[in-house]
Amino acid sequence: MADDPLTFEDFNLEMTDLQEDGTFTVRVIGQAPGGEMRADQAETATYDADAFETSLRKLEARRLKENEMIELGEALAEMMLPGRVGELFEDSLKVVENAGKGLRVRLRVGPLELAALPWEYVYQQKTPGEKVGHDFLALRENVSITRYETTGAPLQPLEGREKLRIVAALASPLDQDILNLEKDKEAIQEAVGKLKSQLGEAQDQVESVVLEQATRDALLNALDSADIFHFSGHGIFEGTEMTAEGKLLKKGRILLETAEAKSDRFDSGQLATVLRGAGVRLVVLGACESAARDEGGAWTGVAPALVREEVPAVVAMQFKVLDKNAIHFIAHLYTRVLGGYTVDEAVAHARRAIFVQSDKGAAERDWGVPVLYLRAPDGLLFPLPEAAEGEAAEAESPAVLVQRQLGKVRGVVIGADIADLDALSGRRVEVRDTIDVVEAGGHATGVRIGGPSGDPRTQPPPPESNDADADEESE
Repeated sequence: MADDPLTFEDFNLEMTDLQEDGTFTVRVIGQAPGGEMRADQAETATYDADAFETSLRKLEARRLKENEMIELGEALAEMMLPGRVGELFEDSLKVVENAGKGLRVRLRVGPLELAALPWEYVYQQKTPGEKVGHDFLALRENVSITRYETTGAPLQPLEGREKLRIVAALASPLDQDILNLEKDKEAIQEAVGKLKSQLGEAQDQVESVVLEQATRDALLNALDSADIFHFSGHGIFEGTEMTAEGKLLKKGRILLETAEAKSDRFDSGQLATVLRGAGVRLVVLGACESAARDEGGAWTGVAPALVREEVPAVVAMQFKVLDKNAIHFIAHLYTRVLGGYTVDEAVAHARRAIFVQSDKGAAERDWGVPVLYLRAPDGLLFPLPEAAEGEAAEAESPAVLVQRQLGKVRGVVIGADIADLDALSGRRVEVRDTIDVVEAGGHATGVRIGGPSGDPRTQPPPPESNDADADEESE
């Protein structure tokens, strides 16, 4: 990895008590990096459903221009970060930035009408002047927006596992729009391959299973002891019955396949039961509308149903996603989450991958479609087992380290002789020399491989200059 995993501090934000006039309460729960908020400091915000309706419809239909998307994001920010809440957010962001950390916004949204809003599109301008597309909070490297459900007992930090089992189910029934699932499969396999290469001799700690025709029986048989469940296919959110209040109750489902490759509607409650029994830690639903929920019931969407069953983390889609963007997201998500990063940093990285791959900028709204439901307290789902950590450290440490403080170099000075090139086993040789003066005819060599009569290709060239900088550059 080019950069180190980021540590996140929590900013717990709660929205409750939605009234008939659209007002609701917003407050920060517990200690935030930038301070605390007393109960009597809770702010009131207003949700105008009619004002949002047109923008949300255009967002879902991919008809929002970038300036319109910014306007929507600002309206969401007014509701999420009003008054004192916004001040605490800014103070907390400064604290974590100074500490080289990130800020994890954990949204606890009670009213279903508010929970259905796309908070991943919140926009907050960083500097005065022109408004730019990359100021959406979800596109910032050090901000994570997660949904946090308060049902069930809090999860304890997860321990590393000796082996990691990934099950990917691909389903494209013949009676639905055909999906390019082959590229999904390749993206998953590439991410797994990168992880195995990092583990070296311990690569058998990772096992991946791909179900290319995901039937119910195949799914049940494959999920035993799975750590990650990935589904690529169609998701639906459809009306099933009327409530006593006259509202249409909807239910989330994924579409598996029958033996004849026709659609098999698999209920979110059934899926949740199976995954919880298998001990799955991360669920990634590459299915359209799999994160959606509505006013008719708290757990009608697929992703919320899984969270209710205490799956530590669920990533799902709140709108339809283009195949090309789903593939970018999958590849970057798994490369990170399987490499020891927190799941929210992995999601944030994958969002930006969609953003930078498009010539539409922020108007390519698929970057905001993934929704992360997170119950794991620190976001680290798969800490590397101790054996893997030891091997990773050994692989990164140099086989030979030469570190010298040299005042004046006369003649040839050699830090270390390595007679056997094979003894390095592909590991690094690191030289850290500080030299004040190299006299005429002098030459400093950090490491000579092969000894005095070794392979001439590994020997340093004879000195041509008495310039100290030139000699150091050649080392």
